[in-house]
Amino acid sequence: TASTTDTATTTDTAADVTPLTDANPLMDTDTPTVMATPVDTPTAAEPTASRVGVAGSAASPAGSTPASDPSTDEKWYCHDCVGGTKPIVHDIVWAKLGVHRFWPAQIKHVDECPDVIQNKADEFSFTGSFPIKFFGEDTYAWMDNSSVVPWVEGDDKGRFASNGSSSKKQREQFKAAIAAAVEAYAIRSAERKAVLDLIRGRVKETPTAFHRIRANAYLCPKPPRLEVPECDCDPETGCDENCYNRICYVECNPKTCPTGVRCQNNRMRTRKYANAREFKTENNRGWGLAALDDIAPHDLVVEYVGEIITASDCVSRLKQQEKAGTESFYMLSLDRDLVIDARLKANMARFANHSCDPNCVTQRWNVNGEMRVGIFAIKPISKGEEITFD
Repeated sequence: TASTTDTATTTDTAADVTPLTDANPLMDTDTPTVMATPVDTPTAAEPTASRVGVAGSAASPAGSTPASDPSTDEKWYCHDCVGGTKPIVHDIVWAKLGVHRFWPAQIKHVDECPDVIQNKADEFSFTGSFPIKFFGEDTYAWMDNSSVVPWVEGDDKGRFASNGSSSKKQREQFKAAIAAAVEAYAIRSAERKAVLDLIRGRVKETPTAFHRIRANAYLCPKPPRLEVPECDCDPETGCDENCYNRICYVECNPKTCPTGVRCQNNRMRTRKYANAREFKTENNRGWGLAALDDIAPHDLVVEYVGEIITASDCVSRLKQQEKAGTESFYMLSLDRDLVIDARLKANMARFANHSCDPNCVTQRWNVNGEMRVGIFAIKPISKGEEITFD
C-alpha cells in the first residue's frame, strides 16, 4: 500500500558534501556497480545527517544511539524515525552511504535487482534491510531505514542538492541524478495519488456524530403550559387551512377539538414530516438537507428539535465553541429566555442550512401547550432540492 504523507521537512543547514572517493560506488564507472554487502550503519562515532536530523531506528528510537545535528551538536532523531514511518518499495529517497554525501535513490523490490543483490536477500531482508538503486549510476546497495530520508517536493533545490566542493565531473553526475530523481518523484506521486483517490472513493463520508432524538430535551425547568383554545371548525369537514387555531400557530388539542379524528391541525404532534434526508453539499458547505419528494408551500418539512437551554447557557456554549474553533452552530431561539441547541442532540432538521434566498421559514407553534419550532415551506420545493431557511 502507498504511504499517504511525506513527513520530513527542510532546514537551511549546510549539507554533508564529503568528496566521493574510489571506494564510493557512486563514482563514475563504465560498468554497473553492485554493493552486495551491507552499507555502513551510522553510529555515534559516525553521524548520518538528515533533513530533520539523523535517521535513527524507526522501530524504537529510544533504544538506539542518537546522532548529532552538525549545526547544533545536539542529539536528535528525524521526524520519520520518531513517528515510526518506514519507506516502501519504489519510494524516492536520499541515501547515505558511509561517510559520503546523501545521494538520490529509489527503493527497489528485490526481484528488480541484479542477481548478486538477489542472492543476498536471505542474508539482509530479515534484518529490515532493502535494496536501493542510486540515480545517475547503475549502482545498487542494501540499506536500512537508518540510512535513508524520504525525498519531498522541492528537494531538487533543497539542502542535499548543493553541489558542494566536489569535482566538476562529480557535480555533473550529481546534477543528472537530481534530475532523474525529480522525474521519478513525479511519477511516484501520481501513482500515490491514484491509489489514494481510489481509497477515498470507497470511503463513505458521514456527518459529525450526534444523538438523534424525536422531541426536545429540556436541560432547564419547563415553562408553564400555555392555553390551547378550542377552534370552531365544522365537525363534518374537519380542521383545514382555515382553522382559527392554525392561523394563530396553535395546534388543536385532540381532546377538545370539535372535529375529532377529522382534525388536520396536528402536524407537529403527529410528526407529519416531509420526506427529506441529509446529504453532502458541494463547495465545502458541509452537510445539508434535501427533499426526497416534492413539497408544497405551507407544508411542514420537519420540527426543529434539540436540547432546550437558557439564554445564559447559550452564551456560555457559544463562547466555548468559539474557543474550540467550532465552525457550525445550531442555536435557534425558542422564546425570549429559551434556546434550542441542536449540536449534540437533534433530528434531521439540524442539517437545514441558512440561505439569503430560502425556500422555508421557521415558525413557533403552540403544540399542546408547549412552544415548539417547525420548518415550513414558503414556496414549491422540487425533489432533490436543498431545504434552506433564513
